[in-house]
Amino acid sequence: MAVRTFCIASIFTFSLLLFILVLPLPAFGHMTNISSSDLQIEDSQIHWTLRVHRADFDFKRAQMEAIGMRDFIAERVIVEVGGKKCPMGDVSIDTDAATDNMIISLTFNCEKREGNVHLSYGLFFGDLNHKHMMKFDRGGESVVRTFSPYDTEADFSLVPSIWPGVMRFLAMGFEHILTGYDHLLFLFSLILGARRLTPLVLMITAFTISHSATLALAVLGVISISVKFVECMIALSIICIALTHLFKGELKRKRYYLGVTFFFGLIHGLGFSSILKDVGLIPGEMLVPLLSFNLGVEGGQMLFIGGCYPLLRLVQKKTEKYSGAIERTMLIMITLIACYWLITRLLFS
Repeated sequence: MAVRTFCIASIFTFSLLLFILVLPLPAFGHMTNISSSDLQIEDSQIHWTLRVHRADFDFKRAQMEAIGMRDFIAERVIVEVGGKKCPMGDVSIDTDAATDNMIISLTFNCEKREGNVHLSYGLFFGDLNHKHMMKFDRGGESVVRTFSPYDTEADFSLVPSIWPGVMRFLAMGFEHILTGYDHLLFLFSLILGARRLTPLVLMITAFTISHSATLALAVLGVISISVKFVECMIALSIICIALTHLFKGELKRKRYYLGVTFFFGLIHGLGFSSILKDVGLIPGEMLVPLLSFNLGVEGGQMLFIGGCYPLLRLVQKKTEKYSGAIERTMLIMITLIACYWLITRLLFS
């Protein structure tokens, strides 16, 4: 009896919850109520292409036809440039059968081409819980605005911000150094050879100055050297530093090692430049990408050194009796890896 009562109560409760959840839903099947659009600027015209689901469009169709389709849209979609309203020109409405969307293509004729753009969107607000997402490509920077019944206005500048580009190339430089295993192996060889912090800082400074110089010169097209030659020289630089430390011990001769590190930095800078050349920077717009990329490289470099140096010193302290043997083993492994890279780059690149 108790089990039966429990089952009946459970079914009743489930049915009640289902009724409560389903009751508030509208009678039509399409429930997303989200439309989207793309905005494009071409000379003195602004093209705004909207995509809205057929169910939302049909919900407003009677109201549109009563007022007049063009007038209905013109009252609810407004574009201003520099504080002056842009008259709406061509209007076309098509059906995309594949997505069951209505495509509304609008053209606005704007006399002014400077100043901020002001948009007002309220095409399907009112009876529907409708939201609209607009995307605008501003010089490679994607601008997205969301409109809702409570937020129908949007303003943005036609001039692209430099910060997205800065962050992009900063991340690119950061990623390039941390995934450039030959560069990291060179830095690791320097760390192994400089047991004290001061010589290491001096060598890293020399390396940074030199690779920054050749990076800039190569990207600007002042110098151009074969990629194969550069890649082989990078591998050779690792071999030289590793063998020098292996046979001469700690890097104590400051001037000599500063000169060697500076020279090899020039080579590594040419290696860093290859990725920026592949991007295809626009002449006259290279300064921000170049500086941002270089800062990213330096940031990644300092992160690597800041993590490796104290960890290596700690290992040396904890294994003082065997630290010499461990270092020699590491240097031999580094040399073998760099020799492998040198051979493969000479023969197969």
